[in-house]
Amino acid sequence: MNLNTKLILVEGLPGSGKSTGAQIVYDILKEQGKDVQLVLEGDVDHPADYEGVAIFTPEEWEALCGQHESHQMLINRTAFYEEGNYFLSYGKMQQDDQSRLPQSLYDDIFKQDIYEISFERNMELIAAKWKRFAEAATVQKKIYVFECCFIQNPVTMSMVKHNRSEAESIHYVRQLEDAIGLLNPMLIYLDQKEYDITFKKAVEERPKEWSSGFVDYYTLQGYGQARGYAGMDGTLQVLHARKQLEQRIMNELSLSRTTIDNSHYDREQLRQELLQTLLGH
Repeated sequence: MNLNTKLILVEGLPGSGKSTGAQIVYDILKEQGKDVQLVLEGDVDHPADYEGVAIFTPEEWEALCGQHESHQMLINRTAFYEEGNYFLSYGKMQQDDQSRLPQSLYDDIFKQDIYEISFERNMELIAAKWKRFAEAATVQKKIYVFECCFIQNPVTMSMVKHNRSEAESIHYVRQLEDAIGLLNPMLIYLDQKEYDITFKKAVEERPKEWSSGFVDYYTLQGYGQARGYAGMDGTLQVLHARKQLEQRIMNELSLSRTTIDNSHYDREQLRQELLQTLLGH
């Protein structure tokens, strides 16, 4: 392993084993005596991405606070001001005060989520945060392991949600690659050869709320809606298109990258392949 590597990115489609793979990478590095931070999908304290964060102009912020004046203390608890905008970490609000977050307040906040605003503004904000993260991480000795935010989130935003062109999706990810260049990043992509089986297995294993929400998102957003996709079959059509795009993006990148076939779902075999990738033996 190159000792200058400060960021390892674990990517793949839903159900491909990203969480398991990222955990194994973390364990291997800890065994090597490295200072490592594992950041999984959904982390509301993500150092490079936004999870459960809404953005407001000063005028929008004033309107939100005026409309929900009785919850002002709750709103202010996780709010911060940066570069002319107000940010509200409502994901943290939900963790800390789930029973105290009224539906009307949640709805007004969620529509300003950084992954619900315009594509161009989202890309600008995310690229800027990755750049700030990289600048801070460059002077640290820590190695970060990120699950699924480097390719998955840009592709979900550009292709799945907004039905943007392949070139725009590639441009989005390339901006993130440019931001983290000084960290000498390594990308590990976990593949599944029979993805229909993989996804249906994930649906069976996860809560029904996850699968129904996932199907709705993939078929009712830009890409799926434009093609009239519906149900599980429509979701799989979008996922197959996403996989093809992600493979093309992988080919466009300059950073160190490898693809591992995780179709076997054998944890020990995956560990051995990750050992070979990370340590060369």
